Amino acid sequence: HDLAEACIELWEKGEEEADVGGPENFSHTELAQAAFTAMNRQAKISYFPLWLIPVTLWLMRLLTSPATWGPVEFFLTAMTKGDMLAPAYGEHRLEEFFAQEIQAEQSGRVA
Repeated sequence: HDLAEACIELWEKGEEEADVGGPENFSHTELAQAAFTAMNRQAKISYFPLWLIPVTLWLMRLLTSPATWGPVEFFLTAMTKGDMLAPAYGEHRLEEFFAQEIQAEQSGRVA
């Protein structure tokens, strides 16, 4: 809901693009830990050495189709950005969203 509201506000101002963040900032590790916590599981987080990324992408481009390596390239590029912070907006917290999604899944309905 927060993102939709931000988009409407920005559209009304004539903005064509903008950075919009949530009310909290998370590191990649904190984000993963929040997801594991919501699932009531112990966090198991692995780290990919940065020097392996160009080698991995080169091999994937050589051995797989763009449909495979494209999303991997996007993911690895996003994960290696220093930060992806944007101005804070909204009130909805990620932990609440995770909890709602898990509850919806457990009850067999779509959130």
